[in-house]
Amino acid sequence: MTPENQQSVKDLAEKFEAADCVAILGSSSADGAEIYAETLTTGDPVEIGALAEVQLGLPIYHFFEEEIRAECDKKKWDRYIPMVAALLDPEELTATVKAVRER
Repeated sequence: MTPENQQSVKDLAEKFEAADCVAILGSSSADGAEIYAETLTTGDPVEIGALAEVQLGLPIYHFFEEEIRAECDKKKWDRYIPMVAALLDPEELTATVKAVRER
């Protein structure tokens, strides 16, 4: 996550209070999803951005998780998402983000 993106998330979490925010990740790799999830919960693990040593504690989900799918328009999901899911590993991505969330 770039330092600029970290600053944007930090600003939004301060403006709307982190307790009222949810982060929905769309990372295509499990490693990326894990780093983004950690950054948004416990702070920037490489300590170079605005979230270094800042624990936002945001609830985090990957776009493929059932909780997110349930909030989406079913027709649009069925039309667009299976094409993306076929290229990625939704189970690995959701498991990775869930593991960070449950820590």
